[in-house]
Amino acid sequence: MNEAQVVTDFLERALLQSRRDRYIGFIRQQKTRRKFLQSLYHDLEWCIDQDQVVQRLPDDVLDRPSLCFAPPAEFGAPISTLRGAVDSAGDACLAITTDGRAGVYRPESPTDSALHFLWG
Repeated sequence: MNEAQVVTDFLERALLQSRRDRYIGFIRQQKTRRKFLQSLYHDLEWCIDQDQVVQRLPDDVLDRPSLCFAPPAEFGAPISTLRGAVDSAGDACLAITTDGRAGVYRPESPTDSALHFLWG
């Protein structure tokens, strides 16, 4: 899967249904991906389906290869581990395993506000 497909699959699970189309639409077009990345600062956090959030991720999941999405222009940069992607990103980021089944979203706020996702 390419980075656009990974993040699209992830957002289809993680976002409220009423907000999905807007953000997935940003990803589909190269010229609007920057809007998606800018939304990672604050906007996206209000669109998360809280029923999809888990307390924490197991170490084996944090050690999986991942992609990092971070403003202003990092769209799907490959990072060797999910843990490394979150640690290396700046103020706001979305790090997703390359299979799209787990991720960490950290809006621009204190580190303890990170949201963790894990699906089968």
